[in-house]
Amino acid sequence: TEEEIRETILSASIILVSGGNTLYAVERWKELGIDKLIRQAASDGAVLCGGSAGAICWFEEGHSQSLNPALSLHVDPDLTEEEKQNWEYIRVDGLGFLPGLCVPHHDVAQSNGVPRTEDSNEMMKEKPAQPCVGIDEEAVLVVEGDQVRVVSAKADATCCVKVCEDTEDGELEIVSYPFTEEDGAVSIEQLLADPATVLEEPETVDDISNNE
Repeated sequence: TEEEIRETILSASIILVSGGNTLYAVERWKELGIDKLIRQAASDGAVLCGGSAGAICWFEEGHSQSLNPALSLHVDPDLTEEEKQNWEYIRVDGLGFLPGLCVPHHDVAQSNGVPRTEDSNEMMKEKPAQPCVGIDEEAVLVVEGDQVRVVSAKADATCCVKVCEDTEDGELEIVSYPFTEEDGAVSIEQLLADPATVLEEPETVDDISNNE
């Protein structure tokens, strides 16, 4: 019931959101008023966490595989291998606790075979003023108050902040600032507004492509 949903969310110390279809989840939450309950729980001190869709949902927007037919509400058991691979990433709305575009699984390609690093670079050009946060498969982005840091489960797993910059010939260039566990805690506002002031050694999109 609605009352049970309300009591469950408002009494929670931790709200963990799993992976899945972000587009469906956020729309459904808003239909049921769950987004408002989550916001109230957070203001009361609940910890918000999750992975994949459960990371995207806390941001303003996300780079999502919600069109992946394997993530639909009612998965067709007769999907062919071609159908499982024939889909595109989309931009989806989150709940807006954090600004920017979130890209989970940043260092991998999903079942469509398209690397999320490359596709999110193209998506960024649709909104060049919006910062982008990439989270690698084995990395965690931890936000505590106005500070943010990275925890890595593997030595080469990191996060990054990507921004669009104008080149001399008028083109848009993606500049990526690696954000690692060694960077410690930094101001999230400063990180997203001007990553060059808190992170070092940026890479252009060409550098990223050459490293893959």
